[in-house]
Amino acid sequence: MKHFATAVWNGSGLKGNGQITLESRNMDQARYTFNSRFNSDNGTNPEELLAAVHASDFTMKLSFILDGIGFEASRLETTCYILFEWGQISSSHFILRANVPGIGKEELKKCAEEAIDTGPVSRILKVKISIEVILQ
Repeated sequence: MKHFATAVWNGSGLKGNGQITLESRNMDQARYTFNSRFNSDNGTNPEELLAAVHASDFTMKLSFILDGIGFEASRLETTCYILFEWGQISSSHFILRANVPGIGKEELKKCAEEAIDTGPVSRILKVKISIEVILQ
């Protein structure tokens, strides 16, 4: 299985602008600029997109791990914070809010750590990955 996204950039790094389009077209020519990355201008940025990718990959992986040990999550909600500093991504931090009937917090945390260790996106990131688990 192969998927793609396309990024286009026009102009200089500081004053230019770009558009990102996903294969699915769920994001079609989404705007990104220097100011949407480093200030609060409208548009997206690579770190926000990476946070979405990492959170969704982790959450899906965790659901499969839970299935494998006999638990079905009612709800898994993962917020991912990507830290971009000094010109590089330095860490990824998850806050997991989970409703999994019958599971204890320690067992859930163990499963979450396994999802970090074995998740496809986590495995390609060369950064520190941490997690906070909230069992609801």
